[in-house]
Amino acid sequence: MNNKWKILISLFVIAMTSVAGIILWDKLPAQLPVHFNLNNEPDNFMPKAGAVFGIPAFLIAIQLLCLLDTHIQFKKNGQIRKYLPYIIWLVPAIAIFVMGSIIMFSLDIKFNLTLFVTIFLGVLFVILGNVMPKVSKNHIFGIRIYWTLKNEDNWFHTHRVGGFAFVIGGLLMIFTSLLENICITTALLIATAIIPIAYSWIYALRHK
Repeated sequence: MNNKWKILISLFVIAMTSVAGIILWDKLPAQLPVHFNLNNEPDNFMPKAGAVFGIPAFLIAIQLLCLLDTHIQFKKNGQIRKYLPYIIWLVPAIAIFVMGSIIMFSLDIKFNLTLFVTIFLGVLFVILGNVMPKVSKNHIFGIRIYWTLKNEDNWFHTHRVGGFAFVIGGLLMIFTSLLENICITTALLIATAIIPIAYSWIYALRHK
């Protein structure tokens, strides 16, 4: 299947999250929860029409902008076929996760959102960690900081370290998800982000 069909399918998947809301329209309350606190409770709401139609429409726009920018950037270095498939499915996965959570809570189907979010982030980090070492320098995806964008070697080595950090961090998030401790998850997120940035800075100092 070529990328054009994959893009169309990804847009269809995002749109289907809106269709699910239409099918369940009569069962949904007038206000749908769109934000949740640390106690797994909704603390912000949106009118039904805004949530069912507005959120998927916004995500479709984000998907199109991401794909366009990705196409422009990676087309320049001939890497479009290598990286576009990873970008295609990111927003649809987020759409399913976001709209699925909203609809389930609206229908009073109780589930542990904190656990679900932690596992989702862990899986996402593992996937990103496997992709990172293969990504050439660009202005869309990766650890795009001053030192990596300035030097090809810094980009290469930082993304190898970053890929390892993301995989380990993601696995730890998955393994600790049952603890349902937001402090542990936050600490893992911060550590995973800081490690490659710190390495890039140290690499730049050592290889001026």
